[in-house]
Amino acid sequence: MGKYVLLGIDMANVFNGKLELISANQVPGQSTLWDIVANFTDALGVFYANDVMVGDIIYNDGTSINLGLLRYSIVIVDGRTTFSKLYARVTWDFTGNDINEPLCGFEAFIGRALLGTVYLPSTTVQLVSEGFIQYARNVEAWMLAKYSYINRAFNGSYTGVRDGKNTVFTLMDDVLPGTMVFEYNGIEQQLGIDYTICNNIITVRLPPNPQDKLTFDYNRA
Repeated sequence: MGKYVLLGIDMANVFNGKLELISANQVPGQSTLWDIVANFTDALGVFYANDVMVGDIIYNDGTSINLGLLRYSIVIVDGRTTFSKLYARVTWDFTGNDINEPLCGFEAFIGRALLGTVYLPSTTVQLVSEGFIQYARNVEAWMLAKYSYINRAFNGSYTGVRDGKNTVFTLMDDVLPGTMVFEYNGIEQQLGIDYTICNNIITVRLPPNPQDKLTFDYNRA
């Protein structure tokens, strides 16, 4: 993608545009993937649909039907994409939230986000309502805080005996989904294979003995 500067802003870092979702079809057998078609508008004509990249985030406004902000990450940009129309595959990108399909006919825009930080130009540039953009900013700030270093528990405290029989351990905090790093004697364990998580309850496959060391690093929910 080209690098643009507008009004002193590095537009390569604030890529953004309004979307009008035309269709969203769930990928067969995949509960979190959809193939979408959407019209793309950048009022200044600085960006086009074929500037969209894998990893860009689509924000879809579901507040009017009590779904809040819907967030999707682009995993494939289809070769049929033109200047004004986007063909892409997206995945649900709100870990821990109920999965919802993209809403056609509802306000949406696309941005470039990293670890909760989204760069957005003015609403007058992108023809997206100020309230919706501010809501997206607030959600991104919340996500950034939740996934931040400050919110991380390193070698988190737990209860549960290591007697060669017990497999259930209770952490001090609920675990933010997708953030757990669990090591058993220094070897990282695989979620769903070596252990499971339910809120703050960890169930391990191999019951540890008194000499075994369990280490839980995670972000608090």
